[in-house]
Amino acid sequence: MDIPHEFPYLAELSAALGDPGDDLPAVLEVLVDDLMTAVPSFLGLSITLFPGEDAAQDTTGVTLDFLPPSLFGAVRTSLLVPLGAQGGAGPGGTVVFYAGRAGAFVDLAADTRSACHLGGQVTLDQHLPSAGTVGTSGTFGPTEAGIINRAIGVLIGRGRTPEEARRILHRRADQDKSTLHRAAQRLLDRQASRRRFPVAGPTLEDDIPFSLMRFACSSVIPGCGEVFTAVSDQGVLDQVLAHATSEHGMAAPGLPFIEWVMAHTQPVSPHQRHPRSTGTDKGALPDGPAAVRVLPSNVYPLRPQNRVIGPGFGGAHETYRHECVFYTGTDGFLYAMLPFVRDGLARQEPVLVAVTEPRLQALRSALGDDADDVIFADMAQLGHNPALIIPAWREFTDRHSGPGRPVRGIGEPIWAGRRPAELAEAQFHEALLNVAVPPDIPLWLLCPYDTAALDHQIIAEAQRSHPVLVEINAYRASTHYGGAAHAEHIFGRPLPPPQAPPTVIPFDPRHYRHVQRTLRAATSAGLPVHRATRLAVAVDELAHTADQNPARVTIRLWPDRTGMICEVTDPGTVQDPMIGRGPGPGPFPPRERAIRLANELCDLVQIRSRPTGTTTRIHAWR
Repeated sequence: MDIPHEFPYLAELSAALGDPGDDLPAVLEVLVDDLMTAVPSFLGLSITLFPGEDAAQDTTGVTLDFLPPSLFGAVRTSLLVPLGAQGGAGPGGTVVFYAGRAGAFVDLAADTRSACHLGGQVTLDQHLPSAGTVGTSGTFGPTEAGIINRAIGVLIGRGRTPEEARRILHRRADQDKSTLHRAAQRLLDRQASRRRFPVAGPTLEDDIPFSLMRFACSSVIPGCGEVFTAVSDQGVLDQVLAHATSEHGMAAPGLPFIEWVMAHTQPVSPHQRHPRSTGTDKGALPDGPAAVRVLPSNVYPLRPQNRVIGPGFGGAHETYRHECVFYTGTDGFLYAMLPFVRDGLARQEPVLVAVTEPRLQALRSALGDDADDVIFADMAQLGHNPALIIPAWREFTDRHSGPGRPVRGIGEPIWAGRRPAELAEAQFHEALLNVAVPPDIPLWLLCPYDTAALDHQIIAEAQRSHPVLVEINAYRASTHYGGAAHAEHIFGRPLPPPQAPPTVIPFDPRHYRHVQRTLRAATSAGLPVHRATRLAVAVDELAHTADQNPARVTIRLWPDRTGMICEVTDPGTVQDPMIGRGPGPGPFPPRERAIRLANELCDLVQIRSRPTGTTTRIHAWR
């Protein structure tokens, strides 16, 4: 549970309420980490901050909680501690911790009372949540109160006082003739459309730090109708863990299960990620030869009548367009991209720009006030793992496009300085864009390439993966365009051999010795423990879903100058080069779910499949 990440405005909020905002996020991070280690059944917490000097007499506090209502039934014990007990925060608030095992906080309560001389201020099992809980806003019902309080926290983060925040919500509810809860929910929902894109600077709605995450248990337990929501991936994980224990008899779900659920929880939208299952892997053929892959290209033939030659990019578009733009330097980038963006804004088309610095800030500055109407993302963050870019574009189009509603994008997955393995996957990503987006999706996507900074081989590869090439005074079809066949060709090529002697470790699904050996090797290579753990989890998941016969699964690992590389090979063949990137809420076949998990947990994942088998290579950097 990453408190500073989930509450990016906690410092401003606590400062507005008279608490030590500079210290509270760090204190809570340490506190949660310690609790998760000491109390395995720890479920979540609620923080209440008060603007007055005396929390006991102040009733205008704002509550930020990590215990969604769907988890209330799993709580068996609670522990309330005055906020002043952590880091000297004073009497300006309280923290209530929740756990799923009765008696889990007994020792902690005794130690806290003794060490901090709090006596009766530390209360055990006196704050168990229930459906009738009254929030600090005075609104009945935990769901409504939590949403209202989070919206109040957002407004406080904008510089409002708690009283002003409440008045604003009441005014919005009156204007819309709706309830206070619905007004608060609309405020929080405005940020959801931009949650997937790491924003590279302020935009109109960036000061809304909260959005809801969702996970459906039916993807793990067929027939189970429980759906869990929270304001964080970790909050959803806590609920699923308690639910699996109390309702499905999973006494001690293992770390792979936990990491899987965390990685496949998603924002509340039509695109859900689902946890591991033991169903048939429709994406692999373990024993037979590779099936013939037929991937139709999704890019329509060039229609020059719909374009203005050169950088003007005039005219409307009704279909998917994937075009490469060659430029030189930042000035050339602006010369090509500015007209494209401005024309899209003039047509009221949503525009997403995902490029790297310094071009990102240069385009923002050149747009002036128009920049507020553009969604900006730093591709160095969004596309650090190229396998995550296509899902981001898909979410953008699903949210903003449709029949008669075209959208535009600028995506720069390749730039000077990328690691060789990153570059290879970014090139594979470019080839997959020709099969990833349905042809009737009206997305006009430009991929800029700096001819002054990139090697000529990279420029040549760009001509194979783009049907259209755009230069300063030219707009032409690429005579080297490979279409879907090119993506299949890359998918079937072997990966480069290891640059260091690899260590082969046996896959041990019964005693998990391969997990321990991976952990030891990764930490010895200089990876922090949490990154080494994620690597080991990804390797374990991939190995479990690779083949029914453990003897046919090979795990190799070797150090790299930037970290650690692990590789899982098996004799099965994968039919779909889009594995791990495809659309849909699932449920996904086991191998695909494992690859999606690895993409979330690690820095880079490479999959190649040939008639002789499949290789999945995972990179974890220091």
